[in-house]
Formats: sequence, C-alpha cells, structure tokens
Amino acid sequence: MAGQDKRTLMSVGDGKRNAKKGRTQALVPVMKPNIQQQVTEDIENGELAHGRNMQALVPLVKDMPSQIDVRIDVTLLHCQACRRPLKPPVFMCASGHAVCCHCRKSHDEMCGVASIHCGGLGAFICASKVACSYKDFGCDSYVVYHQADAHMRACHFAPCKCPDSGCGFVGAPAGLIEHFATIHSRPITYVRYGRSWNLSLPLSKSWHVIVGQEDQNVFLVTLGELGAAATLVSLVCVRANNTASTATRFWCKLSVVYPGGDKDKVVLMSSTVSNNAMFDGTPRPGEGMFLTVPRELISGELLAINVRIDPFSH
Repeated sequence: MAGQDKRTLMSVGDGKRNAKKGRTQALVPVMKPNIQQQVTEDIENGELAHGRNMQALVPLVKDMPSQIDVRIDVTLLHCQACRRPLKPPVFMCASGHAVCCHCRKSHDEMCGVASIHCGGLGAFICASKVACSYKDFGCDSYVVYHQADAHMRACHFAPCKCPDSGCGFVGAPAGLIEHFATIHSRPITYVRYGRSWNLSLPLSKSWHVIVGQEDQNVFLVTLGELGAAATLVSLVCVRANNTASTATRFWCKLSVVYPGGDKDKVVLMSSTVSNNAMFDGTPRPGEGMFLTVPRELISGELLAINVRIDPFSH
C-alpha cells in the first residue's frame, strides 16, 4: 500500500510582490491553493472585481483546508501489538507504544506500563489517507488508511479480465464495455431492470454482453454444450467484489420457449446472479446455476431466450 503513495516534489517558485517589495524566492510544497491568501493579495493589488460578494467567499475558505502529500513509515499506522491498522480510539503507553483498544489491556500487562488515550494520535490516524489501490483502473479516491481494505472490497473499479481465452486485457468493468465493442466487435445489449427482454444469441459465440442501463453493470450470458443433447446457459455479473456488503445484488430469470410458440414446451430458471471477475475464464458448463435448453427448443444456430434482471437490496 505504501509503495503506491504518490510522491509530491518540492518546487521553487517566484513569489510575486508589488514593485516596492521586489521579487523573492521561496521553497514551498505543492498543495491546494490558499484561497484566503489569494483573496487578500487581490484586494491589496486592487485586482478584485467590483461587485464580488466577499461574504460568499468566507464559507468556501473555511471548507477547503490545505492538504499535502507526505511519505511516512507505514508501521506508524499499525498497532504495535496486533500489527493491524490503527483506528480510534488509540492508546499509547509511557514507552511510546501505540496500540488499539482491543490490545490495550494485554499490552499493558506485557509492557508493565499503563497506556492512556491519545486523542492527538487518533486525529492523525483519521487524517492519514492513501490513494486507492485501483487508481490505475480509474479510481481517484483517497481513503483513510484503516478503511482502505473496506474501500477495495466495495470499489467499482476493481479489475476484471476479458473472458476471451486469447486476450489478456484487464480493466474495470466500465472499461470492459469499450474493450468488448472495439477489440472483439461484440454487440452490447443494453437492458432496463425489471423488464423481460427477448434476445437472439448466436451459438457460435460462447459469451454475450448485457449492460444495465441504470448503473452500467456488466453481465455475461455464457453458452456451453452438453454434448449434442442440450445447451447450457448461465448469467453472471462481471465484477470482482463478491464480498462487498454495499454492492447491489441481482436476481435473474431465464426462459426459452419452443420456436413454434407451443408454450407447453418451455424451460426456465430463476436465481440470484453470482459475481465473476473472469480471471479463471467464463463459467464452465454445469458450473453454478444454469439453464439446460434441449436441442428441440433451438432454431438453427440462434438461441432465442428471454432474460429479466432485477436488482434487490440486502
């Protein structure tokens, strides 16, 4: 995690002053602009536009504290007993050992020195933020260090692999949509949740792409052969975070009716939709939940299938 911190270089800049004060140089860190200082300089130099509402600037100044990127030994952010990331309340003994609330008692007995609550260190811990590990895949979030693992489990930019066996592309699900269309020339079918959609899927392709219009979630309909007797159909959501408690879950219904319209000849399946990052390829025939479609329900080289996807809360 520490190796992914971006380093901020110190730069030498020319500090502008009015003609009487001359020109000086200062070594300053790169940080967010100091709005209060800029407003003051504009007023002194007579550059503030007439009619500007000064009172409207005050809340903006207060809401934008200066920040700076620093490099720090990551062990300082960990409990010195259990070695897990520290989070408030944080305690420190007279020997300088910082421990979490769960380790306080056992550490005091082992160290022989009582520890006390250290609010200042707790505030420092809460202000220590790191870039998301999936920055290269599009996530620009900075999160509190002890919340980084939870963020990774819920991050929508967690990478997935292209399901094509001969392709090594890895990217966020949103990036896969463009990849499928441009590199593999696969049609992208956009659907709205809570509605039934009739699709015609070529049997010559082992996977087909569906995208939810509401949230751009990517789904894959995969086809596999069960000998010459039937075709196996499954549907998965292409994402990595199958443990994220905050991620939307989905339910699907797949059905195939006899091509002649005989509704007495129909197969259907309803199931929750599993997540798959595709690093092991597409689901193999018979793996997980799937719909078995007898050959007599297939017309030529196309599979006519009805698909419905519904989101549901936990």
